[in-house]
Amino acid sequence: MKRMTMPLAILAGLALSAAETIQLAPPGHRLPYGESASFAFYVPAGVRSARLTCSARLNLARCAGSTHAMVLRVNGNLLTAGLDRTALRLTNKPPSVRMASGLEVPWYDSRGWRVVYAPDFEMAASPAAGGMRIEAVSPHRLVLDLSDLLRPDAENTLQIEHRGAAMRLREAIGKDAGDLDLLFAELSVDLSEEPSAMASRRRERRHDPDALMDATPAALDPRQVVEASPEGALRLRLPGLALRVESAYARVGGGWNPIPAAAGGDPAWSPRPPEGAADAGALQAASPGYRLQRQVTWAADHLVIADTLTNTGDADIGLAFDHSIVPENPADLVDVYLGGDPSPARTRLEGHENPSVFVNGTQAGCALVALDDVYRIQGVMHWEQGRAGIRSETFALAAGASYTLRWALYPVGSPDYFDAVNLLRRDLTANHTVPGGFRFGLNQIAKLSDEALQAMVRDLGIRFIASPVWFAPPGDPQRCYHGHHMLQAKAVQDALREACAKVRRVCPEVKTLIYIHAFINTDPAGPERFADARIINQDGTHYCNPSYTQRIGVPFYYYVPTLENSYFKALMEVVDMCLDPDQIGADGIYWDELDMASVSRTFDRWDGHSAVLDEQHRIVRRFANTHLLSLPAKTALIEAIAKRGGALIANSAPTTATLNAMSFPRFVETAQEWYPARAHMHTPISLGNHLAIKTFDDLVADIRLKLNWGSLYYYYSVPEHPYPTITQHMFPFTPVALKEGWMIGRERILTAVPGTFTFGDDDPVRVYWYDASGRLTERVGSERLVDGVRQTRLPLADGEMAVIERLTKP
Repeated sequence: MKRMTMPLAILAGLALSAAETIQLAPPGHRLPYGESASFAFYVPAGVRSARLTCSARLNLARCAGSTHAMVLRVNGNLLTAGLDRTALRLTNKPPSVRMASGLEVPWYDSRGWRVVYAPDFEMAASPAAGGMRIEAVSPHRLVLDLSDLLRPDAENTLQIEHRGAAMRLREAIGKDAGDLDLLFAELSVDLSEEPSAMASRRRERRHDPDALMDATPAALDPRQVVEASPEGALRLRLPGLALRVESAYARVGGGWNPIPAAAGGDPAWSPRPPEGAADAGALQAASPGYRLQRQVTWAADHLVIADTLTNTGDADIGLAFDHSIVPENPADLVDVYLGGDPSPARTRLEGHENPSVFVNGTQAGCALVALDDVYRIQGVMHWEQGRAGIRSETFALAAGASYTLRWALYPVGSPDYFDAVNLLRRDLTANHTVPGGFRFGLNQIAKLSDEALQAMVRDLGIRFIASPVWFAPPGDPQRCYHGHHMLQAKAVQDALREACAKVRRVCPEVKTLIYIHAFINTDPAGPERFADARIINQDGTHYCNPSYTQRIGVPFYYYVPTLENSYFKALMEVVDMCLDPDQIGADGIYWDELDMASVSRTFDRWDGHSAVLDEQHRIVRRFANTHLLSLPAKTALIEAIAKRGGALIANSAPTTATLNAMSFPRFVETAQEWYPARAHMHTPISLGNHLAIKTFDDLVADIRLKLNWGSLYYYYSVPEHPYPTITQHMFPFTPVALKEGWMIGRERILTAVPGTFTFGDDDPVRVYWYDASGRLTERVGSERLVDGVRQTRLPLADGEMAVIERLTKP
């Protein structure tokens, strides 16, 4: 990557006036595609704050949205969205923006800062940008607080990296991409003697090798910390943090019916206990069109709220709702985790698998979690105007129908998100055993000698080898096979049958898995053959994934299997082909995107719960969520695979409680740093980030990053290994507790941080200690027995990782 260095904008020794603006580059400055630049500036003594003004665009002849293509560093430190939820860097606009289409996106995520594609600095804010128009705030201008990163009385450096080449933006845009250089209208730093308002209350985590690493969650008894009024008010008095829980259901015709009742709700809305009710947790309320019955159940460390909604009218109704946690004193708040992501840049999250929000102060915190299938799938996690919650913007109820929404509150006596996660995992029975490591590459097995195959399995810790997408051999005009179309790919079947036989002969302990995708079918005859299963767009057309279709060169049509339609039966035939010893004869199935298809709505039918609603909560258009619609069929396919003795591994964590209860390994893809949190409610497994891994050093860093998020590691990219690394001793693993930087399982403890670790008994252990380069060392730490409990002290240095393996079978 080519780098450019700019001269000092202000020379050392110049005096500072009350405020000083340093021009780092003139208007029109260009940073070429894929390159980086450094800008040096001197900060005199006495400077107490600084702000960077950066107005940029990706040079394109048309408006085409935006992407996270710009990475900023100050003195080598990554310029992120902020220090915590109350200490944001971005000062000239909110951390996220809603475009004209209604899509809301953050200005920053772990990939970098968002930059708009545009031919100038005006069009993105004009009607010419269409649905990608940004008009409420500047589409281009960022004003970022740098104060905590300055070096006073010294030279400072701003580094800008154009990530376009790494992201392959020109390939994504296509033939009219042009240069896609970064162009700047402004690039300057404002220095001031006034102090910055940005100050974090987040406690820095320090790891002491002598500290006993206690995985026991700091649970609180809700009866001691939660106050419940007869009118439905819930207040939590946590150490250093007072919270109230607010609920609101749509008022038919517009507005909201809150719990407890407040001005603005329907006059008939009066939440109260049922007449003569002996249960203090019971509540009822009614409004024209629907009735609510609430039941609060108190457990030892959490409470569950069940809200049964009944449509009392003769018409289908939209019934949007929201359950939120509100800090009574905003100054007490430190962090808010949306779906496990604490980034201050994220204010909204939907379509992901971790249905939780967690708020914390300096001493305690509380999680709000969606539990039932519909709430989990429809849930929008949000943080706005001092409220953190999970709402549905699409919930609807048929005439005369009832549905029970279930959600829970988990108060904890620590600010640790993982304390709430571990309590919830126990109640979800999510601590399923992960029997071994995984990688793709079954289609490459023929190229390996028996010895090379054995070495790969041994060195990587592999127990599952999966085929990737079925690409056709050279000369086949089809190029790619998906879905029922795979039955016609005889050459691919033959090659995979031979690969399965070779693995079974050379490494009988390894399971072979064949790729399937339940929603995609590439057969040109599919639209007619499976007409009853097509996923239909709002305009009545059959959904065809545009990205895959353009990139691969064959139509990628999508279908939804149900127990009643033809496509479910077709998928059963595919499973039979994969597992039948007379056909491919694999040991199991690799199920891609089980819960993460690129389209989640079909508009030719209704699931009874999903609808596009207007601002008055009226139904504009009914639809069926493809994951709700396919849930019985997916469950039946999973059970059919298990009945045949087949192994199963899936991509994506469960989006429903129904699938969360089924025990088989599921991983998440990790194109963004926080994505391992998506797996925190099921098997905590992350697939390697293929966008980041080019070398073995990259791989080791990626494994360490996943462990910092409390996640196991499955291989995607497999660079050449100069020696085995920690994955060779990572499995089997049955989770007991996930923590930031370490995990305890029944069979082993994994850690990337120093500390003193224990299984809580006196069982003998073996230590595998890996240095910062990923190489196994001879170090083993030290052991001691305290009151019959074995403790292992590991003073790991930065970048090191270790495994503590229990030698007796748990």
